[in-house]
Amino acid sequence: MSLDLPSLALSVIGFGGILYGLSALGERRTAMPFGVWGPAAAGAGALLLFVVRQRSLQRADRALLDLRPLALRRFSVALVLAALMFLTLIVAGSVLLPLYLQTVLGSTSFAAGMALLPGGLMLGILGRPAGALYDRVGVGSVVVPGAIAIATALAVFTTFGNGTGLAAVIGVHVLFMTGVAFLMTPLITEALSALPEHLYSHGSAILNTLQQVAAGFGTAASVTVARTASELLHAL
Repeated sequence: MSLDLPSLALSVIGFGGILYGLSALGERRTAMPFGVWGPAAAGAGALLLFVVRQRSLQRADRALLDLRPLALRRFSVALVLAALMFLTLIVAGSVLLPLYLQTVLGSTSFAAGMALLPGGLMLGILGRPAGALYDRVGVGSVVVPGAIAIATALAVFTTFGNGTGLAAVIGVHVLFMTGVAFLMTPLITEALSALPEHLYSHGSAILNTLQQVAAGFGTAASVTVARTASELLHAL
């Protein structure tokens, strides 16, 4: 099957335009509003055209990204939950927490990296056991405790200040990453297991695209939030 170049171009313009709009908003490029909303609107329009083109091409199995997996409820629900999990991981765990460690607690970049290491190790260690537990008890019995762990960790994160001890940050981050581990493997497995064999590759591509888009959106949104919060604090 040949690569559909118009679909590729629309996907690049779509995701790139929205990401640029978010980053421009974070950098406060408000002298010319078109510099913020123009690219985002163009990106949204390109994504809409991308979806329309894929729906047309998938009738002949020529779509760059077949969207029929989205019509399956199990896949869509798992996909939405995975999207929220990826966004939370990027925003809280990969951007804002390291910034907090360095700018508020005054840690060096090396110390901040070492503080986040236990949580990263926990994610790697629990990935396989979480998958095995999913096989035994089902998705709900694994995902719900994981979501509670993430929500609890995020709630505690909001109480952190310049007097918070490093040990407390490490402990809450380990709890957060434990919750991520209990969501990541089960949700991906649940999503892909809902697909018929001929749509499996497209479902996997949708999930992989989701991870990359969530990473980009999460990073841009985090910078926007951090910059806005910093400006508000300086204005007080």
